[in-house]
Amino acid sequence: MSYKAFEFSLKTEYVFAENPVDALKNQLQKHQPKKPFVLCLDFMTHIPTEAFGEVQIPYVMRTDVISNPTDVYVNSCAAEAAAAGCDFVIGIGGGSVIDSCKAVAMLIANPTEGGIWDYVSFTKQPENPALPVGLVVTIPSTGSESNPSAVISNDAVQEKLIYTEATMRPRFSITSPSLTYSLPAYPAACGICDILSHLLEQYLHNDTHVDVSDNMLLGVMKAVVQWGPVAMEDPKNFDAKANLLWASYLAMSQVLGVGHDENWISHMVEHGISAMFNLAHGAGMTIVMPAYVDLVTPTDVSGRIARLSAEVFGQPGRPAGQLMREFFKKLGMPVTLAEANIHLTEEQVKACAEKALPWGPTDITGYESFTVEACMKLLESVR
Repeated sequence: MSYKAFEFSLKTEYVFAENPVDALKNQLQKHQPKKPFVLCLDFMTHIPTEAFGEVQIPYVMRTDVISNPTDVYVNSCAAEAAAAGCDFVIGIGGGSVIDSCKAVAMLIANPTEGGIWDYVSFTKQPENPALPVGLVVTIPSTGSESNPSAVISNDAVQEKLIYTEATMRPRFSITSPSLTYSLPAYPAACGICDILSHLLEQYLHNDTHVDVSDNMLLGVMKAVVQWGPVAMEDPKNFDAKANLLWASYLAMSQVLGVGHDENWISHMVEHGISAMFNLAHGAGMTIVMPAYVDLVTPTDVSGRIARLSAEVFGQPGRPAGQLMREFFKKLGMPVTLAEANIHLTEEQVKACAEKALPWGPTDITGYESFTVEACMKLLESVR
C-alpha cells in the first residue's frame, strides 16, 4: 500500500544567513517581542548582545546551558523568565538549548506545581499555547529547530522522554555555516551521527510504494555520509557545513516521514541508556543504530536495508550494520558501550530496557514486536 492519509504544514521559517546577527535583528523587528528570555551558549553571547542592542529591546539572558536538559533546569529557567515578565523565548545553541527553550516556553505559559515533568510525563495537559520560540542554531545535529518536540530528562527517576506539543514549534530558526566553524570535534561528530539517525528511523519500515519519501531519505543520508567526514577534516568547509545544516533541518521537519510508518526504536533504546548514564545522544545512537539494523535485517522484506548498503554507502552486498559501524568509527565515535566507558551489569541491562519502553512493546509494520526482552538482547550485543 502506498501513502496513508496525512496533513502537512511546515510552519517554522528557516533562515540560512550570511550574517546571523542581522538575521536575528530582522526577526526581532518582525515579531516585536517586548522582553525575551534568552538561553545562549556562553561563547555566543555576542549574537544577542549585538542584535538586541541594535533594536533596543530589553531581555533576560542565561548562559549556564546543560547537555541533556533536566526538568529541574527547565523549571529554574522558567521561574526566572516568568518573574521577569518575559513574553518570548530565544535560544542560541544546539539541541540542548533548543529543547530547553521549548520546554521553558511551555512552562511559562502553563505554570504547575510539579514543573515541566507534569507535562512530559502526561500527568497534566497544558491549557495555554507555549510562548513563541525563536532560534539561532549553532550545530547541525538534532533537527529540533524544525519541530515541536523536546527531550527532557528527570534525574530523580532516571527517565528521559520526548514531549511533543504543537505550539512549541519554533517561529523561526536561523543558522549559518560560520556559526559551526569553532565546534570541537566530538560534538561535531555526535551531531553528524544524530542527523543520520533521524533519517534512518524514518526509513526503516516495510511500507511499500512510498518512493518520494524513500528516495528523499536515501538522498539526504547519502549527503550526510559524503559531507560528514569532510566537515570533520575541515571544520571551516562551507559546503560541508551548509549541507549538514540543511540535512539537520529536513531530517526532523516531518516532511520525510509523512504518510508511512516511522521507526524510532533506536532512539527509545538510547534514551534508556542516557537516562541512566550522562552519554551524549549522538554517541548513544552510534552504539544502538547498527545493532538495531542487524536485528531487523532478516525481516527486511521491502529491501530498504539492502538499498542502504548500495545507495548510501556505495557498497552493495555488504551488511548495512557493519558499514554504519565503519562510518561511525571513521568519525571517532563509539560502537559499543565499553568504548563509551559504560559497563552495564545484568541488572542495569534490564533497567535500561524497561526505561526504553515505558509504554510497553512497540510495533513497526513488518517487524516483530520490540519488547523488553528484545531490547535486553540488543543491549547485550553492544556491551
